[in-house]
Amino acid sequence: MACIYLSPSGQEFNFYLNGGTEEYFTNLIADAMEPYLSSSGICFGRNMPWMTAQQAADNANVFNYNAYLAIHSNSAAENLSGLLRGCDIYYFRDSALSRRYAQITAEYYKTIYPIPSLVNIIPNLTFIELNKTRAPAILVEIGYHDNPEDEAFIKSNTQNIARVLSQATAAFTSTPFVPKPDYIPGLVITDGSGLNIRSEPSSSSAVVSRVPNGTTVRILCKCGLWYRINFGGISGFVSASYVFPLFPERALNQL
Repeated sequence: MACIYLSPSGQEFNFYLNGGTEEYFTNLIADAMEPYLSSSGICFGRNMPWMTAQQAADNANVFNYNAYLAIHSNSAAENLSGLLRGCDIYYFRDSALSRRYAQITAEYYKTIYPIPSLVNIIPNLTFIELNKTRAPAILVEIGYHDNPEDEAFIKSNTQNIARVLSQATAAFTSTPFVPKPDYIPGLVITDGSGLNIRSEPSSSSAVVSRVPNGTTVRILCKCGLWYRINFGGISGFVSASYVFPLFPERALNQL
């Protein structure tokens, strides 16, 4: 069985133009990758947001991972802020396997990025997550979060980005890619009151609707302690503490 280490950014102070941070959106993508990896039989480990790059590399080096994937978003120098676009995929210059992983990832990313010619692979010797990891490693800058077009691309394509990164990882590890199911049914169980559906996976975000107790909803994905669900044509986020997958043996492998 192939195994990969996921290392989304922990940079909580890199703000997007219209809300959110690099840490938030790259972790959202890593969350969305987990069902694809599980469906394909790829096990995974993951960093914690508070970890430094060195701590993440050290954590990954404890086990024999087949690949290491760092997920970040980019920003330009102050004099070019907002002017640059593209996806930069860095690989360790002295590793043929790292370069191959980057090449495969670039080809998949080009299928969803609006300007494929701006998807680049770049050799590097200095990034800790490339030169301090035992597993072949790449660092993917998914777009420029200080550019309005790239920011919009990232925010509206978290699932697509997760899918192509998972496909690339499956191809690199010679693992057949198996798409995740569209949804898993889940039963809402509360103290009798309705369950709030929120616009974001946060208790401070806006309530967009409510689900009655005892109702079955469609679980689309898991985002930390929240499920993204669809109920009555409305999509949003609910606390995972109150939704119970109806096929737990399947759900544990898929969400």
